[in-house]
Amino acid sequence: MSFSLSPLSAIAGEFLQCTFRGVPFAVYGSSGTTGRRVATHDYPTHNGVWSEDLGRQGRRWKIRGLLVGPLCYSQRDLLTMAVEHKGPGLLIHPSLGILRAVCTSYEFAERDGYTNVIDLNLSFVEQKELLSNLITAGLHAALGVASMATGAISAAGYINISSRLFAHGAVVAQSARAVMSDWAGTVVTQANSPTSTTQPVAQIMGNNGRYSGSSGTLSVDDALSTLSQWRDSLKSSARALATASPTPESLTERVQNILSLVPQNSSDPSAQLALLKPLCALPQEALNPIEIKAQTITHASSLAALWTRFYLACAALGPLAVALSDWQPATATEARAIITTMAALYDDFQMAAGNNNLDELYQSISDLAAKSLQDLSQKSTALPDLVPITRNRPLPSLTLAQQLYGDGSRSGELMSRSEAIHPAFMPSHFEAESS
Repeated sequence: MSFSLSPLSAIAGEFLQCTFRGVPFAVYGSSGTTGRRVATHDYPTHNGVWSEDLGRQGRRWKIRGLLVGPLCYSQRDLLTMAVEHKGPGLLIHPSLGILRAVCTSYEFAERDGYTNVIDLNLSFVEQKELLSNLITAGLHAALGVASMATGAISAAGYINISSRLFAHGAVVAQSARAVMSDWAGTVVTQANSPTSTTQPVAQIMGNNGRYSGSSGTLSVDDALSTLSQWRDSLKSSARALATASPTPESLTERVQNILSLVPQNSSDPSAQLALLKPLCALPQEALNPIEIKAQTITHASSLAALWTRFYLACAALGPLAVALSDWQPATATEARAIITTMAALYDDFQMAAGNNNLDELYQSISDLAAKSLQDLSQKSTALPDLVPITRNRPLPSLTLAQQLYGDGSRSGELMSRSEAIHPAFMPSHFEAESS
């Protein structure tokens, strides 16, 4: 059951709305605490202490809000009933998102000398089963929309600018098409690299050792046939681009066709990232204002080639962000490294769009960057860090797994992380997950 709080609409520009168990109230401040649960052990005759990590603390939030209007007293009673109800409830917060939480404290206060205004202070603690899947699905859907918007806006901007340059003569359009043809050749070359073969090999039946984490369902012939068909499709699309009518609309359509083929070979985001990252190389000249008016055919050809390179990088940025949303880093250290790299890349694209007065493209890339970095940040918070492990002599992987995690079944993980040559002789120095 849901309720409405009409007076809140009058102050919607100043306060945001929050709901708990469907009961709304205005929120003007919030804070949270989290960390690790640590037991500190003191020992006689020993200097220092030993801090034992007992896992992550439950996340707690404090929310400050208010109820206003003639219905605020009824609204207060409804909220009182909601927080007194047994078990966790659905908390929808304007910045924290959708959470399943338990209200541990609820305070309300009527202001002295004022009527129809009630201040609220609520404390919540997370429930074990958070609605993370729903939040992630919504974020990924929004990221996909932002990716498509970036592709469409960059194509529209390129068509607008290149149409003026192409008017100088057919040789200008041909120079732009030559740049796109070279770009398509790079995609085909990447598709023929060993990296693109990893995913088809992983789908082959049987135990393929380090080439596959689990047994696949395809025969060798079927896997090779799938890989060959994908590569042939890319080659055909590249040839179609090289022979396409030299008009901006035709060229951008062929580029989008090639980019749509990239994910079809592999469901592994890592393989997609390996293909897409080189395509997002932004020309350094694009970081400064690029001319759109040319005096000679030679000048127009040079400008058309530069604008084409800029467009191709922007066109690949959206698919790269989508592939990143499906990518799952192994550790928080790995996630933070890609966040740093992508933040710098997004900044460069925003600078290029802003300096060239492409306002719509700037807004689109900003939206894409915000959603992409938010998704990566959420992933990093749920992952362990990489920490250095040092022992005075080589130990078996089973022993180390038991010492570090209390779980001998994770010995294979340590083997993979340390690249040990034999499970009985682990390196004395290597890095492993903290938990």
